Amino acid sequence: MAGTLERLGNESPTDRMVRGVLGVILVVLGYVVRANLTLAVILYVVAAVLIVTALTGFCPIYAVLGISTKAKGPEKGGTPGQARHA
Repeated sequence: MAGTLERLGNESPTDRMVRGVLGVILVVLGYVVRANLTLAVILYVVAAVLIVTALTGFCPIYAVLGISTKAKGPEKGGTPGQARHA
């Protein structure tokens, strides 16, 4: 299973970290604005998506658009640290 997720991953470690941090910030904001239920729910849903994509390293929108921020390895013709953008 981990090998499958590794092959499917299309996010760089930096991308994953930013998504995770933003997800946590949105959870906190959702708690702060809990008086406005609609806004809080929207913030929680967006936060959940960001956190799940950060944990899995896979973004479905990136996949549809053919984008990857993940570095190519030497075996794929790239050099470490080189990211492919569509």
